[in-house]
Amino acid sequence: MDMESRYLEHLGLSFNPFPVAPDVENFFLSHTIDRLITEIVHGVLTRKGFMVLTGEVGLGKTTISRKILGILKEKGVETSLVFHTAYKDAELLREINLDFGLQSEGTGFAEQMRLLNDFLLERNRQGKNCAVIIDDAQNLDLESFELVRMISNLETDRRKLVQILFVGQPELIRKLERPELRQLKSRVVIQKETSPLDRGELHDYLLFKLNAAGSRGRTVIRKSATRNIHRITRGNFRKINMLMDRCLYAAFLQDTTVIDRNVVSAAYRDLEGERSVLTRRGLAWTGAAFLAALSLIGALYWN
Repeated sequence: MDMESRYLEHLGLSFNPFPVAPDVENFFLSHTIDRLITEIVHGVLTRKGFMVLTGEVGLGKTTISRKILGILKEKGVETSLVFHTAYKDAELLREINLDFGLQSEGTGFAEQMRLLNDFLLERNRQGKNCAVIIDDAQNLDLESFELVRMISNLETDRRKLVQILFVGQPELIRKLERPELRQLKSRVVIQKETSPLDRGELHDYLLFKLNAAGSRGRTVIRKSATRNIHRITRGNFRKINMLMDRCLYAAFLQDTTVIDRNVVSAAYRDLEGERSVLTRRGLAWTGAAFLAALSLIGALYWN
């Protein structure tokens, strides 16, 4: 039995409740997140066109967008999810088409656009709605934003054929404010932002995730621990999950199922120690590379 299996068994858990990867299956729905998702889903269903969801790193944007994707599919909306935002022009358009299930022998821009337009018109005739979700949209270049604007122009006299949700970090908003993108920015109907968990939401989140993994009260979170976790993480989902994963391991090492302030402090010191080691290693490698480069330059110069 590996170490993770041992400490999960010790705590009465069937799986790790705090993974770093997005966990849509065990999705925590706070009141704030529920309201955000409801508004965006409503925007898609009522064919509002452009929508934007932004948030700092670690605040659950990707998980929320996957949850929205699942809800839309359940409601019969045809969806395309794009997360390779380094693609441009025909490549980006082909990615959108592929996730709609569209394939063509032609790889040119005109052929890909015709394929998408025909698909959207056919779905519209069938009474269906379509949506494109673009993750990490802050990485799109100006040409790609213009392509997305062109796609949004595919419409009938009565309604838009495709709804578009941009998901990205706050710099996405700064990009959309650029003069070159003012036409696109003017079309954004819904703009939402993810926020950190407050202390009360954090407590609910911890209990929800533990119970989803089978705790049923066996693993206890003290209020002092919740305060400490919130102080360290500032309510950031990714930081919470990283710290809580280490807290579970620390509780196992201390032969307890109670996570209190001392367990959190021990887990945090452990995490910070790892970061310190990685930083020192990174500096050592950088220094070694710099010295090697100097040696090479010197050898070339003197030779």
